Amino acid sequence: MATKKAVKKAAAKSAAAPKKSAAPQPKPAKSAAVKQPAPAKQEKEPASRPLVEFPDLVDVLPVLCGEYRDLVEQISELEARKKELGASIMPLLEDAGCDSIAGDGWVANRVRGTSSKLMPELLLQNGVRMEIIEKSTKKSHYWYVQVRKAVEAQG
Repeated sequence: MATKKAVKKAAAKSAAAPKKSAAPQPKPAKSAAVKQPAPAKQEKEPASRPLVEFPDLVDVLPVLCGEYRDLVEQISELEARKKELGASIMPLLEDAGCDSIAGDGWVANRVRGTSSKLMPELLLQNGVRMEIIEKSTKKSHYWYVQVRKAVEAQG
């Protein structure tokens, strides 16, 4: 079991490590095509190096990754339950004919929302040139942590 000191040391080391930046992506060729199909998804995960090659991480990384996976699972279960509860509460508010009901330490609101999204296909159909759509599209490259079950080798 890793100590708090080891976890702090790993966090400090991670913060001090140089940040990797995403390699610049080539600009897509300008064409009249509405949407390019996404490239086929990789079937194999990227080559991972074994933990034993990183002696400084052997005590810390498994603990952090285990806790991370546990939290991902808990969040997933909690989000599913929250969705179920919302589906039960909505008809009660509708049947009561009220958009907001207050109780002891809580308020249940029926909220109406709207979402909007610019659709490149519709912009093209309405006369906007592809070059304008490409120039007006902001792309952000970023890194994030993904911790999941390892793919076992099949023999």
